[in-house]
Amino acid sequence: MAFLSLRRDGRMVSVLCDSRINIPPGEEREYTSYCGNYSFDGVTLITRVDACSDPTRFGTDQVRKVRIDNSLLILCPPPRVKNGKTEFREMFWKKIADE
Repeated sequence: MAFLSLRRDGRMVSVLCDSRINIPPGEEREYTSYCGNYSFDGVTLITRVDACSDPTRFGTDQVRKVRIDNSLLILCPPPRVKNGKTEFREMFWKKIADE
């Protein structure tokens, strides 16, 4: 399950949660959320985090490359290392309403 709100006044909220009923052994249920004021230059979305589920993100800039494919907004965070493996993620967002 996920929710993303990018308001015209420059405020954003992102919430992502692993909503699988059963999590395989050895895996953890992931949950992350953050919000803040953002800027967008047509290629890069930068959010200055002022509230978040992970305290290490507070006060940081979350940078996402952005592309649009048909009706989908695709956000690409920088690669991250998890359990010794580098992960490359893309998050696909479909617009469901105007603000």
